[in-house]
Amino acid sequence: MTRPRRRWALAGALAAVVLVRVFVAVPFRIPTGSMLPTLAPGDFILVDKLSYRLGARPGRGDVVVFRHPREGDVSYVKRIVAAPGDRLAIRGGRLHVNGSPEEEVPARPGPVVLDVLGRYPGRRWGLFEAGPEGRRHGILRDLDGFLHAERREIELPEGSYFVMGDNRDFSHDSRFWGPLGEERIVGRALLVWLSATMPWSREGFAVRPGRVGQWIR
Repeated sequence: MTRPRRRWALAGALAAVVLVRVFVAVPFRIPTGSMLPTLAPGDFILVDKLSYRLGARPGRGDVVVFRHPREGDVSYVKRIVAAPGDRLAIRGGRLHVNGSPEEEVPARPGPVVLDVLGRYPGRRWGLFEAGPEGRRHGILRDLDGFLHAERREIELPEGSYFVMGDNRDFSHDSRFWGPLGEERIVGRALLVWLSATMPWSREGFAVRPGRVGQWIR
């Protein structure tokens, strides 16, 4: 009787893992710095796949993982900066939603941001707190303006979202390939469950314990 019980227990455990992966949460690795300072290269995140399926709608400020509209099943992670019905424009590299410029409050970069930006000597970067009231988050901007992407005002139709990287001038996002359809959103990024420096880091390869367990906002 012991072996059958063990087999059923193993089968149950495997089924639970599959169910969690398919319906609840899935791990995802951050490969680039396009979401700095919120997410760093080498972060491993958990993605909530269930909430949107149970009726919650993606909203402005959510960090989402999605299937790229032009690259098949390649997954990207960006932040929703405008939702259906919003009017959006980008002027002078600055986001405008419903006619108002996004407020940007200067902030101080942490060690992870400084480490990554150290790869770009001679370029001036600015770190700011931005986003809707009650949902502030960090963004990076190129203060020299070499990489600014402008966008004339558009109104997002039902089921469409405008997504951008928090590293505003170093991100391939809706500014270049247009609004994102809701059907391509996989889920909402929840937390960093592991983080490690990348091989090119000045620190060499190492786990970043200070980032482990951070909720993504």
